[in-house]
Amino acid sequence: MTNRKYTNRRYLDALEKKVLVFDGAMGTSLQVQNLTAEHFGGEQYNGCNDYLVISYPEAVEKVHRSFLEVGVDVLETDTFRSNRITMAEYQLGDRVIEINETAAKLARRLADEYGEKTSQPRFVAGSIGPSGKLPPPTTPSFPTSALMHSPKHFASRQSV
Repeated sequence: MTNRKYTNRRYLDALEKKVLVFDGAMGTSLQVQNLTAEHFGGEQYNGCNDYLVISYPEAVEKVHRSFLEVGVDVLETDTFRSNRITMAEYQLGDRVIEINETAAKLARRLADEYGEKTSQPRFVAGSIGPSGKLPPPTTPSFPTSALMHSPKHFASRQSV
């Protein structure tokens, strides 16, 4: 094993002591709130869950709090689709950094609040999902789907 130096070992130290439990499905938890286009900031943003951290952060906070109340160790940010490709579908591509930073600050604030209240350290993980679109293959004879299911790709996704 290599001798690595970390600037913040809190997460790794906690992981050595116990299994850390991550939160659940943000999207499903938001759906059950029956949010309207107005909550999303208007019809053009309707269904853009990531943008709720700007347009209606109370909905995201409610989800985070529900997970923290049952004792999760790690909150995932509401950023699953917050990338330039997906956000461009909502004309929000130029606001990706703002959305991601806002989501991270919201999750961090709540993790700190519950960590102090319970003396149980809480962590925040960035949630990164697919863009929903694949770039054109660089080699036409090599199908992109084969790359997505290669053992090397799978192993790298599992180690994140």
